Amino acid sequence: MWEVGERFERLHAALQRENYELAVYHWDKIKTTIENGVAKRPARGESARRLFLGDSWTKIRAAFASGDKREAWDGFDSARTACQSCHQSEKLEFMNNQVIFDLARPHRD
Repeated sequence: MWEVGERFERLHAALQRENYELAVYHWDKIKTTIENGVAKRPARGESARRLFLGDSWTKIRAAFASGDKREAWDGFDSARTACQSCHQSEKLEFMNNQVIFDLARPHRD
């Protein structure tokens, strides 16, 4: 899941630059990486599908694709919550105590 974290940081940077196409690109790659991770760890698949890969992923992607700054940042907040919820569901709460989850929307949006 290292790649998910790297792409999450790049997604944040893309949103800071208001490069919504790049944010969508990284969000699509995050999905692929999660799907590949589930293939390697099928026991984690239920949580990933329920909290991340289904409706949630689609709504977040639409937020990034909207080109609306506020909506895109709302999508980012939802993405972070989805990640943290999945970690919690899988009894990996310690994963949520990382610098990456300190990334936030700018205060001036």
